[in-house]
Amino acid sequence: MSNLLESGLVKPVELATTALGSLDYSKAIEYTEAFFWWHRDDYVGLAPLEPSSTRTLRLRTPA
Repeated sequence: MSNLLESGLVKPVELATTALGSLDYSKAIEYTEAFFWWHRDDYVGLAPLEPSSTRTLRLRTPA
């Protein structure tokens, strides 16, 4: 449970649950997406790159 508190998940879940209880689906999605992008930017974006993820993508151009 402490990991959930540290990650900031509890408050968005409470807000989204309340919004869903009021049938305010757009607010529920707003809270969910806000947490997702915050978590993705702050936590997943800080993950170290693995050697396989440093490959260069080369696009072929039409001849």
